[in-house]
Amino acid sequence: MKIAVVQMPPHPRDTPPFEMALTAAILRRQGHEVAVFDVNNDLYHETFKQRPLWKFPLTGHSVEPQAAIFKTEAESFARHADRLLACRPDAVIFKTENAFFNALNMALIVKQKSPATVLIGSGTNHSDKGQIARWKRDELECPESSFDYHILGEDDIVLPEVLSAIGRGTRGELAERFQMTGRIIDATAGPHLDNLEELPFYDFTDYDFARYGDPQTIRLNASRGCIQHCAFCQDWALGGKYRRMNAERLFEEYRCQHQRHPKILHLQFYDRLLNGDVAVLERFCDLLIAEYGAKALSGGGGPPVIWAGDFIIRPEMSDALIEKMARAQ
Repeated sequence: MKIAVVQMPPHPRDTPPFEMALTAAILRRQGHEVAVFDVNNDLYHETFKQRPLWKFPLTGHSVEPQAAIFKTEAESFARHADRLLACRPDAVIFKTENAFFNALNMALIVKQKSPATVLIGSGTNHSDKGQIARWKRDELECPESSFDYHILGEDDIVLPEVLSAIGRGTRGELAERFQMTGRIIDATAGPHLDNLEELPFYDFTDYDFARYGDPQTIRLNASRGCIQHCAFCQDWALGGKYRRMNAERLFEEYRCQHQRHPKILHLQFYDRLLNGDVAVLERFCDLLIAEYGAKALSGGGGPPVIWAGDFIIRPEMSDALIEKMARAQ
């Protein structure tokens, strides 16, 4: 199938959106022809008046900045709808995190222009079970929807199966496999991908890094969930049980991205925490040092791409491990 993957505004644009990079890689491995449209970044470059809206804290699902962008950029939305439909996609996938309402706005435009094109909202994360229940209720009460399918939660397993069912003409089987309410597929209920080593390498080949705020940095995930269940945080609830790549797979991702994008100087792991499994972290450092040599504590040498991530305080984070991490930078 021909698939268009779309990111609408507002969404962080300091680096290429890794959510779309992973989705593109998964679907290409499945044999689909994928075109990526970062409308979020394109609109930022096309507008000046609306740029402050990209600074809005992107930690919720507030409609105000999205509505303000759509109010003045509706014609641009229509133009970009024509651009993505020009590739004649069988399905359009909207990555909805941070931009759910503008994904709906764009989907409505696309649906009006091409009623036969299947539209999928994918990746909407929300820890509020009440909000999810309201979405499901609205779906039952309002059969008219911009999306033909709306996937809540992780889509690594669900999205390929939805596209396969569409291609085979067996959409009815999806309700037997997943928790569905109308068009809504609640992937927060599972199944979840337990073995992250099964994921393909993130595919950033569609992006012009120079058009992003930090053109020398790549972001990606090496784990899902969190080992902590802090009361002030919703991320652990969104990610479900903690899962992580093993050290070898993590090292291969590092090496792959460096080889594909030799101008990249920083790799940021956008995980809840990078030391959820300290043994994996230490093994990753050992593999980097064995491949590239150790960085001198005074600077110089070592791996070619500096890596970083968030950590928690743990007794296993010994002085020796922290020194090893510094030499693996």
